[in-house]
Amino acid sequence: MNHYEVLGVESGASTEAIKRRYQQLLLQIHPDKKQTSEESAPGATSDRFVAVTEAWKVLKDEQSRRLHDAQLAQRNTHNFCAQVDAEELRRANRWSVACRCGAEYQVDPEGEGQVEYECDDCSLRIQVQHPKP
Repeated sequence: MNHYEVLGVESGASTEAIKRRYQQLLLQIHPDKKQTSEESAPGATSDRFVAVTEAWKVLKDEQSRRLHDAQLAQRNTHNFCAQVDAEELRRANRWSVACRCGAEYQVDPEGEGQVEYECDDCSLRIQVQHPKP
């Protein structure tokens, strides 16, 4: 879980800015402050409250925040497995690329610029460099 996204703050935000945002969210979602509407799912407010509280607990502490940042960075680099040149695919007349999990990425032959494709079976991604128009 990306705690920055839960709170709606940038990863470079100061601890004070994160605290202000946390307090704003608490006023909006605290179970004692918010009356549940018919439209919201049962428990949705309390689930959101728990996620926001957990995000604040991690991001307010410098050491746990550094660990969280490292985990996010590692997740982003491990999910990216290859760069592919669309010209090579065009020459081979093949618009799919094998994924490490055994599935195949389906590449759009009409793509422009650098496009990321995610595997349908796992979380790995590839980048395909298409020629500029």
